[in-house]
Amino acid sequence: MAILARGAEPIEIRRGLPGDPTDKQARYLEAAIGGVVVGCLYLPNGNPQPGPKFDYSWPGSSGCIATQRRCCRQAKGFSQAIVQHLAKTIPSRFVAKSGPSNRVGKLFVDYLRNGHGATTAAAFSARARPGMGVSIPVGWEDLPTLKSGSQWNVRTARDHLSFQVSDPWAQYWKTRQGLAEAMKRLGYKRG
Repeated sequence: MAILARGAEPIEIRRGLPGDPTDKQARYLEAAIGGVVVGCLYLPNGNPQPGPKFDYSWPGSSGCIATQRRCCRQAKGFSQAIVQHLAKTIPSRFVAKSGPSNRVGKLFVDYLRNGHGATTAAAFSARARPGMGVSIPVGWEDLPTLKSGSQWNVRTARDHLSFQVSDPWAQYWKTRQGLAEAMKRLGYKRG
């Protein structure tokens, strides 16, 4: 099993899945390629068509699902702690409660997108509601020039991107940093 890319070098993020370490049947590989995370999973557990039935069943499936849910709970809990910290530290700019009436003139950093099964607008995607812009990654130096979250739409995004000389996420996949120190400073306890 491999992840291949034309014109880009995949950066391996993870190899292997939780479960029985002696299981030589199941295989998993995850890599970042040009700002996109790609995962490959091989589980020979079923009835391939055409062909004989196999009695193999991946023993790690329940562990994998439990790990995913635990990671989502931790990510959501920690991001909620950050939002609460922002609202407490700079109440004139941030709120910790969602809803349009709660954020008049203020920002709500949406930690709810970190929940299990939650969705969000991926980079370079058009949002589903009318009047909402295209999600465009920007560099820190670009923030003062932004007018709104809907600054670019499906008609203007391509022109904007064609004038970009550098990728604002160029170092994203190469930067490795843990959250343990930040969790400690906020007093966040992993659940």
